[in-house]
Amino acid sequence: MFKYLKRKTHFILMLSFVFIAVAVILILSIEDLKTYCLLTIKNILDFKPLYYGIIAISLLLGIYYSYFYVRAGKSKDLSLFRVFGPLLDPPVNCLGYGLAITSTLTLFKGIFNQVFFKTIYFADLTFLDISTIMLACIPLLIWSVGGLVNFFIAVFIKNDSENGITERIVQNLENNNP
Repeated sequence: MFKYLKRKTHFILMLSFVFIAVAVILILSIEDLKTYCLLTIKNILDFKPLYYGIIAISLLLGIYYSYFYVRAGKSKDLSLFRVFGPLLDPPVNCLGYGLAITSTLTLFKGIFNQVFFKTIYFADLTFLDISTIMLACIPLLIWSVGGLVNFFIAVFIKNDSENGITERIVQNLENNNP
């Protein structure tokens, strides 16, 4: 069964890659579509509530995680966990991920607007400096989004790799406590 899931996952990933590659080629080849996509990305990056929403969602996810994990008697082996304890560690971690995401998106906004719309955000930086900032931001964004996704999975989905069972922690608590 797991081999089937792995093959299916690889097929879905390959299909996704082909779809994205074809979409990028179409966007780059059709000038009106390229302009529309660039303006859409610019509008998304300029939308201030997006940044506040990311921070609020990440903090709420951390509080939710903290509540259910403390209630379930779970513990994490994180350095911040030992310092702040089980109640403060998850919100602090999630808030850190949210702040890293919004900071990275702000840098991407500046780079994007400077490269595609000729708005000067980084006046004293050369193209090499801007490229280096962008390359440094990509792993930070991936790490931050991955961290928030891991918190989300830990709260709403519990993976038991030994038995192949997937269950929500919240549901597990509701079933165990009358």
